[in-house]
Amino acid sequence: MRNKISITGDLGSGKSAVGKILKTQLNITTISTGSIQREIAIRMGMSTLELNHFTDTHPEIDDEIDAVFKKLRHDEGSYLLDSRLAWFFIPDSFKVYLQVDIRVAAQRVMNDTSRKGEKYATLDEAINDLRARKESENRRFLREYSADCANKNNFDLVIDTSHATLEAIAEKIIAAFADFQAQKPISRYCMSPQRIKITDISTDGEKIAVEKVGDDYVLLSGKNLVSAALAFPQSLIDVSLIEK
Repeated sequence: MRNKISITGDLGSGKSAVGKILKTQLNITTISTGSIQREIAIRMGMSTLELNHFTDTHPEIDDEIDAVFKKLRHDEGSYLLDSRLAWFFIPDSFKVYLQVDIRVAAQRVMNDTSRKGEKYATLDEAINDLRARKESENRRFLREYSADCANKNNFDLVIDTSHATLEAIAEKIIAAFADFQAQKPISRYCMSPQRIKITDISTDGEKIAVEKVGDDYVLLSGKNLVSAALAFPQSLIDVSLIEK
């Protein structure tokens, strides 16, 4: 079965907003960790915030949530699964990871008034907190499930959402999902041309190759292609990622 999309990613990467577009355009049933948490909270007579605190000392809540996604592995229905670990529990799903520049993510979180409990005095404070939360979560999933969220090779499609529009992101996912269902090759990485730093040592080429340096992506080849794409700065372009 190749009829499920699992979507996860960095904090502030736009998972929920993109998921709403995908749900409408694909007319697909959506199941999210958040929706399951809300159902459990109602059943237990708690607010979602109270349930979050309760879960810290009651791991059976996480087990109940995980069980929902594990069960869906053998369900023949079509689903969009918004969950940190759905990609791991349903390995034959189309696995999407949305990543974002930590600086952009921090600014988004600071500007989002709906995020209760995530208030920061400075951008640096937000960056440090988001980075620490991500690293802590990755360690926990690796320890408890042997699920390596930091290894992007575990995903079929990785999109850097730092500058792209929600519509462009959703369009890319839908097109790649169609290729996945048809068992056609898929380019794993794509991002806005704004995300790529062009240096004097970058060369022309028929394909765009970048190297991750810290939180940035430096162009190795495809200078003319990236320069042309900058005319559409909120678009997405396919890249080959070289990691040392």
